[in-house]
Amino acid sequence: YHPHGHNTVAEQAYRGLAGVFIVKSKTDPYAKFAQQNWLFSDLKLQANGKIADNSFNDWMNGREGQFLLMNGVLKPTVNITKPTRIRIWNACSAKYLNLALDNAKIYIIATDGGFLENPQEIQKLLLTPGERAEVLIIPTLTSTVALKSLAYDRGKMGMVPADTDMTLATIHLQKSAEITLPNNVRTLPIYDKPAIKRLIEYTEVMNHNQMLFLINGKMHDMHRNDVTLQAGEVEEWVIFNNSHMDHNFHIHGTQFLIVEHDVQGKKSQPTIHGFKDTVNIRPYEKVTIRFIQDEKGLRMYHCHILAHETLGMMGQLMAK
Repeated sequence: YHPHGHNTVAEQAYRGLAGVFIVKSKTDPYAKFAQQNWLFSDLKLQANGKIADNSFNDWMNGREGQFLLMNGVLKPTVNITKPTRIRIWNACSAKYLNLALDNAKIYIIATDGGFLENPQEIQKLLLTPGERAEVLIIPTLTSTVALKSLAYDRGKMGMVPADTDMTLATIHLQKSAEITLPNNVRTLPIYDKPAIKRLIEYTEVMNHNQMLFLINGKMHDMHRNDVTLQAGEVEEWVIFNNSHMDHNFHIHGTQFLIVEHDVQGKKSQPTIHGFKDTVNIRPYEKVTIRFIQDEKGLRMYHCHILAHETLGMMGQLMAK
């Protein structure tokens, strides 16, 4: 959670106004496992130790600090001595985390909107700003390894250095015995295709030496409702990133199911099927989602690269 004041989100968040909360299930199939919480944030400092203001490149590409912290600590040491459930938050303003860990089996068990139907083994996990996940880590070898964020090219503009692999923490692993994983954890709904399909198009425009980040050709306006929909009914939106840079899409008030990815005509199904409220959209990609806004009222949808949201890449919907 973080403030959402008009034109102030980016600065207030990078200066520290953000936090997390956990919603626990009364019938938790993973309650028997040891638990850890990993909150990732980054910090951009001047030479004197003070928090730096955004540069032009920060506004254009999104702010990435030179220090990437885990639970507020730079490169901590963490012990995983048994199968352990990890809750992970990407609370960075713009940094994409492409997480990888050797000498362990890793299963994703939950996304932004809660548990998956079954655990799913993964080799790495890409989390964009605002995304969350839960994983189960089962050490396969007693060893000391680096938790890394592997390089990810999100198409930054201008003369900026290429992304590199980063070590986020040192992990001491203790080999675990084989375990039985929960299965048939939940059944996700099937949303029938609605009569109306809406297009949400991201674009970037240079205007008088200022980058503008637009949705359907418009900057965010607090006094304009961009979409009016019926509460309780299925909506299908196609989010089209009509730009050369990765953006993500975040919606308030609900979670969605991803129906399809389409990159310049090459279509695919999501590799992880679960409820989401934040999803990455690659350059010129279309992501089709379906959701229901159950509650009536006004809420927002936007890119969760906070500089881009602040510079206009946000819309408002009214559920009636």
